[in-house]
Amino acid sequence: MTEGRLSITRAAVIGGGVSGLVAAWELARSGVAVTVWEAEGHWGGAVSALTLGGITADAGAEAIAVGRPAGLQLIEDLGLRGDVLTPRRTDSRIAMADGLRELPPSVLGVPADLDDPRVASLLSAADIERARDEREAVSDSTTTVGAYVRERLGDAVVDRIVDPVIAGVHACAADDADLNTLLPGIGALVDQTRGLVPAAARMRAGLGPSGSAVASLRGGMHRLTAALVDACCATGVDLRHASGISRIQRTDDGWRVTDTTGAVTDVDVVVLAVPPRVAADLLHDDEPQLAASLGAIETTAVRVVSLLIECPDLDEFPAGPGVLVAAERTDVQAKAMTHANAKWEWWDDVLPANRHVVRLSYGRAGQPAPAVEGLVEQAEADAKALLGVTGSWRVIDSAVTTWQESLVRPTPGHAQRMRDLTDQLHGLPDLTVLNSALAGNGLAGIIQLAREEATRVVTSRPSGHSPQRTGESAVPLARISAHSDRSGEAP
Repeated sequence: MTEGRLSITRAAVIGGGVSGLVAAWELARSGVAVTVWEAEGHWGGAVSALTLGGITADAGAEAIAVGRPAGLQLIEDLGLRGDVLTPRRTDSRIAMADGLRELPPSVLGVPADLDDPRVASLLSAADIERARDEREAVSDSTTTVGAYVRERLGDAVVDRIVDPVIAGVHACAADDADLNTLLPGIGALVDQTRGLVPAAARMRAGLGPSGSAVASLRGGMHRLTAALVDACCATGVDLRHASGISRIQRTDDGWRVTDTTGAVTDVDVVVLAVPPRVAADLLHDDEPQLAASLGAIETTAVRVVSLLIECPDLDEFPAGPGVLVAAERTDVQAKAMTHANAKWEWWDDVLPANRHVVRLSYGRAGQPAPAVEGLVEQAEADAKALLGVTGSWRVIDSAVTTWQESLVRPTPGHAQRMRDLTDQLHGLPDLTVLNSALAGNGLAGIIQLAREEATRVVTSRPSGHSPQRTGESAVPLARISAHSDRSGEAP
């Protein structure tokens, strides 16, 4: 952000996840006085920490996509670039009814090369010939990924490759997932390359091998949250965790924020870095049309079970860095599993011999999250089945983390609805909403949106609408403390 005269002096950020912390830091570096309220007792939302067998690990997100530059740029701005790691294994598997098959190079499961032997391990010769005989498919604003790929490449490509990938990443079925949200611009690229498979090949070429288009931090992604908290403190942000908001209301010159204790704060701008439903509830009185649009967004609850296991059979990482579970694999309830120390080398520094960390995720769109009771036992059974363990096995510690509204369900027409919602927001210079519905599921997207929206509310609010003040220059990065031993939990 640039220095100069500001039309806002005070901002409220409601929600202390990564998006809220990023927005707060950006606003503070522009000279705005910022207060952040976070209802939970920790910062970072899904990018937070837990303790597993005495080791600090990621409770939620463990990686960031590198296809968008915003995530790595933030990491660099926070002084953590030297701690970025790429996966040491990229050979993920799909769990089919008859065993594990390696995931071929693909984009959301759309194969980039039908001659790849990994495709032949998943599809029959007849299935591959059907995919080669690619057929035209007409798409519109309500076309799903499943319908589009089925028409072009056949049912088997969707059922055996595309659907397990989308279910594992987005917790919804390919036949329910909006094409224009998950594969924006795919129609034009298909026209250019003369086929969906060539289009996937071109997209894949820019990302490297399947599974390699992500990065993490040595010690875990929760260190990003710790660095953001430090950065906010260094720029004077007032951070209030375990402090919820009961109401926001418009005033003649801005907004009045009332917290759950009854304390009132007047501000020029409000940033709602909360799930769509929460934002809708807070905006119901003053922005009913916007609240209705936000309230219509569907989300999916997800539970993640982390297991610390002692098992020599896993020392060679027999299932690679992770497994996506196909619908035909009915003996397993998890939708995906990550073998954390197979994927990230930093675990070698903290795990004794024969010990391993696996994370299993549960929850699918349109279904309630599975009950916590008995879930650790289910996760243990699922992990054994997916990893093929028959020998010695001992669970040393476990943890269950619940994200009630963590993933947005991109139902048909979602992309157009979000464009309309963005237009509504951009007509309001003193308000913004940050969530994965607008940014897309994933850290890089929400970071980019938070930075863009912080800039917008600083520069678009009419001068004179509230008292002005001279902007302060950004704090030099060298002054920002990013301690490597911070857990990412609330300070």
